Amino acid sequence: MSGGYKVFYHLIKYDIEKYNFQKIVQDNFEVSDLNRLHDYLEKEYLVKDGVSGLGNDTHSRFHNMFYKRLNSDWEDFDNAWESFLRGVIKPFFSNEEEIIYQAYPSFRIQYPSSKAVTTWHYDSDENHKHPLGEINIMVPITKMFSTNAVWRESLPGVGDFYPMELEPGDVAIWDGNRCRHGNKANDTGLTRVSFDFRVLPSASYDQEHNAGSATTGKKFIVGEYYSKI
Repeated sequence: MSGGYKVFYHLIKYDIEKYNFQKIVQDNFEVSDLNRLHDYLEKEYLVKDGVSGLGNDTHSRFHNMFYKRLNSDWEDFDNAWESFLRGVIKPFFSNEEEIIYQAYPSFRIQYPSSKAVTTWHYDSDENHKHPLGEINIMVPITKMFSTNAVWRESLPGVGDFYPMELEPGDVAIWDGNRCRHGNKANDTGLTRVSFDFRVLPSASYDQEHNAGSATTGKKFIVGEYYSKI
């Protein structure tokens, strides 16, 4: 991978008391247990599978609550997010003077019987069009296991899909840019809540990259999809 990184999978830990995303999200939703988030829905949240569901899998009641607050004045989250980037993520990329990162994370909810993301894909494919060189970072807010986890292949094109099983306090750094990944229908009976984002090494950044995000439409440049520290 360009930028001097050949990351396929790396697991690091962070202090969930210092960066308490679980409490921040839970307080915003005014619920006592994020694993039971589906109990607070008025009806089952299902989205069409495959490419037809792309971009429509982030519009449940709780998705909307999260993004509405994120786009307003959410001081608790904003402070934790910036501190997390500086204290946990930037040290991993220690040979970068600055890091280019997804300005705000993608928020995922996988309710029982549903999928958080409807397509099996890799981020640089023809539907998602992310620039080559991005590195994916997954942060679970609830436990990810079995069919409520992201399933991924270990190397591009290998097809050896297995669940990315993680606990709160874990940070998975991996190559979702080239490795296929997706969801199975969640039969665990528990909702999975997580967020993920991308870091782009400066050597891979192209100010002229014209494609935009399939979900937000923002171009993959600093000032739109990306920010930098």
